[in-house]
Amino acid sequence: MADKGLKKRLQVLVLSMMFIALIILVGGSWNIFSQISEIHNLEKHIDPIEHVVYGRRGNIRASDGSPLAVSINLYSLHIDFGTEGFDHEGFKKGFRKTVSQLSTILKDKSPYQYKVWLKKGYKKKSRYFRISSKKINYSTLEKIRKIPFFDQSKYRSGLIVSKNALRSYPLQFKLGRTIGRLNRENLDGEVQASGKYGIEEGYQEVLKGGKGIYRKERASSGWIQNLIDKPELGNDVITTIDIQIQDAVENALAAKVKQTKADWGTAIVMDIKTGDIVALSNLELNKKEEIIEGEQNYAIGNAGNIEPGSTFKVASLLTCLETEKIDTSKVYDTENGIWQVADQKVKDSDWKEGGHGKLTVSEIIQKSSNVGTAKMVTEVFGKHPDKFINRLYYLKLNEPFHLNIKGLGVPEIRHPSQDNWWGTTLAWMSFGYGLKMTPLHTLCLYNAIANEGVMMEPRLVKEVVSHKDGVIEQFPPTVRVNSIGSLENIHKIQNILQETVEYGTGRKLKTEKYHFSGKTGTAQIAVQGKGYVSKAYYASFAGYFPSEHPEYSCIVVIANPKFHGYYGGQIAGPVFRQIADRLYSYDIDINQKGDFVKAPLQKYGVKEFRGYKKDIKNIYSYLEVDTMLKATTPIIHVMNKKGKNLSYNEKLKKSVVPNLDGMSASDAIYLLENRDYHVHISGEGHVIKQSVAPGTKLKKGGHIYLQLN
Repeated sequence: MADKGLKKRLQVLVLSMMFIALIILVGGSWNIFSQISEIHNLEKHIDPIEHVVYGRRGNIRASDGSPLAVSINLYSLHIDFGTEGFDHEGFKKGFRKTVSQLSTILKDKSPYQYKVWLKKGYKKKSRYFRISSKKINYSTLEKIRKIPFFDQSKYRSGLIVSKNALRSYPLQFKLGRTIGRLNRENLDGEVQASGKYGIEEGYQEVLKGGKGIYRKERASSGWIQNLIDKPELGNDVITTIDIQIQDAVENALAAKVKQTKADWGTAIVMDIKTGDIVALSNLELNKKEEIIEGEQNYAIGNAGNIEPGSTFKVASLLTCLETEKIDTSKVYDTENGIWQVADQKVKDSDWKEGGHGKLTVSEIIQKSSNVGTAKMVTEVFGKHPDKFINRLYYLKLNEPFHLNIKGLGVPEIRHPSQDNWWGTTLAWMSFGYGLKMTPLHTLCLYNAIANEGVMMEPRLVKEVVSHKDGVIEQFPPTVRVNSIGSLENIHKIQNILQETVEYGTGRKLKTEKYHFSGKTGTAQIAVQGKGYVSKAYYASFAGYFPSEHPEYSCIVVIANPKFHGYYGGQIAGPVFRQIADRLYSYDIDINQKGDFVKAPLQKYGVKEFRGYKKDIKNIYSYLEVDTMLKATTPIIHVMNKKGKNLSYNEKLKKSVVPNLDGMSASDAIYLLENRDYHVHISGEGHVIKQSVAPGTKLKKGGHIYLQLN
């Protein structure tokens, strides 16, 4: 009986425990299903998340459509080694081929480096392992996706591709201060990127893309995104810049800044008839004596608002001629090159014992006599200096330009009614001291002289183009001053500027191939509160070409050259000449309007030289010379043989020093600096000697010395 009672109690206990377990199980299941139901109910009520997205920022382009600033999509590459479906077997099997092709395509690591790097990520099972720090374009991404391991689905390959919208400036530091930059390189984000300076800032409202909205919503399969409002693309800004002329300007300027170890250099080229700025460059040397983009826009900005020196004498001459009190034949005694004015002495910049003596007004400008200019202006305006200043104001040399760029230089030209007008101010101002102007203001005056007295407003932007509607806004050429003086006086000044190059301070620059006109300038550098700095000068040259039918005006200013002299004719003039020479080979129309004589090249014989294929082809075409220019490389070697012209291409190997004999300085510098060599130049013209023999292997950073004829 006892056993039966015990058995019955055990059965009741087991049944009770089973019942309790069932209750717990049912209760727990009900709780789980309730929570799941609640989660689903919550999901149904999760509000969609809305994000702002911006349309692509518009491009800034050169006059021919070449990109100066563009918005592009670049991609970053990562691997998720921990994804559930990762193809471990395929990764190990094709590992050697994968690292080899990554190295070949991306070119930032060797296959061995990729091998070590990817093994590190695989061992750690990293979920977001960076393949490369390099951002790639779409065509490169497509190549990556064709690598056998990465041609699988992203769940098998683990490949993660992230898209980044970036602002790119294809032409390196060309026009950097003028084109501008953005406050950040990456354009992605809910705060739109904006311009910091230059055209990027001035045309922010035109360039920026419109705002759009995309909605992120929860679905059973995850989050999905829908574009609700499509953003508008930004408009393109078309500038007046000519890429080939810009290249010529930068090469010539860079060579001189580097050769003279100058603080900075700037150069501008304008189209005579339209006022278009077709090229503009600001360059400096860094501590390693490498050419870099200028810290300031010296051509048009406040940092370039300087005393112009002798290039200003043309303005003084024009104001005097317009009074009809003097003529170009009037004679002034410049004495021994020193003239006492009040308690100070005016001294000719090229003063030497004896001075220039008696000079006509024409000769005063040709020889750039400070004494002669000061005597002329003092005689005409000494009793009424306000009339001299008012005339300068009429020429708008005291007003800023309308280029829609912040930080434009505002000239400082004092008036006799101001407290800082002294008894010596008029005399010193006559030859470019005691006032401040930007290089662009000086160029604008010379451009007007070349343009028969019509002063054009400098133009940097021609039009705004919409991707949808085409041209939506145009900025036509505008006249700044209808006439800066009588046509008779303008022609007199034109003759003087041509004679200055033929017989005056610019005589060493002249060429038999064409005529150009201009004026040298040398001004001592002043530091505010400290006065003038000893042996520190601005060297400048302003002018236009060709003299007979002007097409372009140009100014070059180089600050504080430390080697090879400091006069405008020594330092800035050769840069002007080199730019003009390059434009002659580039623009055949100039030759047709100038006095360059067309004749068969064989008649002269062909001098051995080297240069760029496009330039040489232009010359041959114009001279109607048959050639054998079938080269695929940019450098051509030309030589003479029994009166026949022979041309062939030079295959340039990047690993060795090229043959530079006969090349222009700009071409030689371009080739060498592309190989990361340091170039040192002496002389002017073309290369006649190089310190490292052609074909020699030279490490990056090596030094090469060039002697020019």
